[in-house]
Amino acid sequence: MKYFSVNKKIMGIPFLEYEIKNKVSPLIIFVHGLTRSKEDIKTVADKIVKSGYNIISIDAYLHGERKKNVNVEEMYPYIVINTSLDIFYLYKDYIRKKRNIDLDNIFVIGVSMGGAITVLTSSLTNFKGYVSIIGSPSLVDFLKVETGKKGIQIPQKELAYFTMLDPYYNLNKYCNKNILFQNGIYDKQVSAVYAQNFYNKIKNKGNVNFQLYKVDHTVNKKMLQDCLSWVKNKTS
Repeated sequence: MKYFSVNKKIMGIPFLEYEIKNKVSPLIIFVHGLTRSKEDIKTVADKIVKSGYNIISIDAYLHGERKKNVNVEEMYPYIVINTSLDIFYLYKDYIRKKRNIDLDNIFVIGVSMGGAITVLTSSLTNFKGYVSIIGSPSLVDFLKVETGKKGIQIPQKELAYFTMLDPYYNLNKYCNKNILFQNGIYDKQVSAVYAQNFYNKIKNKGNVNFQLYKVDHTVNKKMLQDCLSWVKNKTS
């Protein structure tokens, strides 16, 4: 299968695009983790494209080409929110106008922080499916725990804003969405509890799947294989 890759920037959003030549194909939008970049996709891009999918891998807000001299851990919720909006606008102003993309089969796959972005993106879009790998769908509860470890208190005004957008507190927005969670039993960075609780709350209201693996905060070959199999099964 012939394909090419190119770096692009649309509306100030940098992304790496893999495009299958002369064929209309489904699309996977990839979102990396905290402190990482769009280049993370390079290790698995060949496998994904040869499975029949175009790829767009973006630099999250304040990451990669958009990196600034700020503490990205402190900016975590803003990164999640802004990058979700980036994906929405990138679809609206770029992706949906491309002739080589099967618009009925678009998926978002995110790792760690990218998983949180993926879940929030599902409330803004109606793509075919969303995969959160070693990520948390919770903004507020996750943030309270992480900042609490460092003795940091979040202002109530900010907490109220995050709660307004938090998937945990807006379950109605996630009904009938195809979402897959993959988490590690031994993950001490992003506990599987957040994804499991979300799954338990919505499993009877939507098309949500939850898979646990004997890993820590890593992604192994089995997880990637299961992820791509799930995507394949959802592709029409």
